[in-house]
Amino acid sequence: MDEKRLNAYAKLLVTEGVNLQPGEKLYVRCDVTGAYFARKIAEYAYSAGAFSVTMLFHDQEFTRLRYGAESEEALAAVPEWLRLQQNGIAEERAAYIGILQEDPELLSS
Repeated sequence: MDEKRLNAYAKLLVTEGVNLQPGEKLYVRCDVTGAYFARKIAEYAYSAGAFSVTMLFHDQEFTRLRYGAESEEALAAVPEWLRLQQNGIAEERAAYIGILQEDPELLSS
């Protein structure tokens, strides 16, 4: 995708998608392969007056490795830190952008 379109999408997400207001916090969750676009979103968020922007990255390749290596018990356990993190974001009433770019075939094998 060209740079002009990426900038337009990033700006749209910040200004219309979450309607970020000056002084608000923003959390952006995406796969590590989307880091460039996530940084574009952060640029627009800061220019809109964001108090802070926090990136929450995940890695589909690691997820595939984890699913093949961990027990069902380990996979079913939700770490306390993750629960606290997600509840904390909700309690802050922070803006949250989740970027999905999943590879549906990655976990099929």
